[in-house]
Amino acid sequence: MGCGVVEGLHQAFNQLYKVKISDSAYEDLLIRLFPSSTEQDSTRVKNIRAACLESYFSGVGQAEIVGSGWGAYNGISHYLDHVKTYQSEDGKFSSILEGSSATILQNAFDLLLN
Repeated sequence: MGCGVVEGLHQAFNQLYKVKISDSAYEDLLIRLFPSSTEQDSTRVKNIRAACLESYFSGVGQAEIVGSGWGAYNGISHYLDHVKTYQSEDGKFSSILEGSSATILQNAFDLLLN
């Protein structure tokens, strides 16, 4: 990564830290990121949202950043990286790097900054 990219990320993450988010707004964000499309998947999706809430409020270092966009982003990232079950380590790696987990995290980033 070049210095420009690193500096851009640094600025974006600082901007996320300045975003204030209420608990209910975080829950609304999770509904947008993890929608329930059928009655059958609603329990699974509710469990995902609950795990994201747990990561948001109880993850390592979260106490200092709960209530910020940075805390929200990290709660979702923690869930995707450390809680979510993947079919294999290769599948996990691919999903986090360029698959569905990367897309979810990018969507969270975009929604939090807009």
